[in-house]
Amino acid sequence: MPGMDPDEPIPDDPAELTDPEETLPPAPVEATPDDPGGDPGQQPAPA
Repeated sequence: MPGMDPDEPIPDDPAELTDPEETLPPAPVEATPDDPGGDPGQQPAPA
C-alpha cells in the first residue's frame, strides 16, 4: 500500500493508523425552512 512503511511496527491503537494530515470534506449546507430544496412532491402552487 502506498504511504506505508514495511519496517514500521503495527500500532496497538487503531487510532494511530489515521493520517492526521488528512482533512474531512466541508459539511453540507443544511436546508432552511424557507428553502427546503429538493422535489416539492406534487404540492399545489401557492395561490
